[in-house]
Amino acid sequence: GKESDLPTSEATVLNENLTADKKKIKARERNSLAMAYLLTAFKSAADVSLAYETTSNEWPAGLAHEVVNKLKEAYQPKDSVTEVELDERLLSAKMKAKEDLRTLFEQVASKQ
Repeated sequence: GKESDLPTSEATVLNENLTADKKKIKARERNSLAMAYLLTAFKSAADVSLAYETTSNEWPAGLAHEVVNKLKEAYQPKDSVTEVELDERLLSAKMKAKEDLRTLFEQVASKQ
């Protein structure tokens, strides 16, 4: 969920000498780092799009907890039928002899 120490916006001016602001500065840094890690890890344009959907005037780089929520919505099976359908799609991924292993990984990623 949302980190309680996050300031109201990315641009909020904070004083590193104030104890309360120190927590907000650290929370903002954690969010920034998490967003960088998420964007680096994403391989599909659809996942990158999910991250950009979380951007706003207050948080132009996005909020990591919102990206995680969107990823859960998109990829977490909602019931056992959905889980079975996902398993069937994943099992349909095929790789030919001498084919690059990345092709298989791309197929799996596209079916999720």
